Amino acid sequence: MSWLRMVVAWVAGLSGALIGYGVVYNHGQPRNPHPDPQLALTLAPLELGVGLLFGLWIYRLFGRQQQREPRADAQERMVLRFAQRRGGRFTLEELEAGSPLPAGQAGAVVARLVEAGRLQGHGQDYRLP
Repeated sequence: MSWLRMVVAWVAGLSGALIGYGVVYNHGQPRNPHPDPQLALTLAPLELGVGLLFGLWIYRLFGRQQQREPRADAQERMVLRFAQRRGGRFTLEELEAGSPLPAGQAGAVVARLVEAGRLQGHGQDYRLP
């Protein structure tokens, strides 16, 4: 997934630089009858700098999304939907095998749901109230 993050950042950065070039070329007017290619070429380092900053911003934005933990309420809904598909009853082993949650997270989510009263647990068997 890291390569995709890098590709998106490069595309965004180059797009930002190209947009900056277009803005300088036309003096900020969409249909300028007298564009200035010499000015746009002279300010190319500025345009590339804007593109670099934009690409870095996108790279960091996607990095933060990848590093944070999944939301607890989404995990709880996943477990509750799994229980509903199973007719309201399931075991922890079935949950670990049939859901994308890792074993440790599945147990922690089930424990939170039992504490909140949204699941009833009897050993390894759990059911909806």
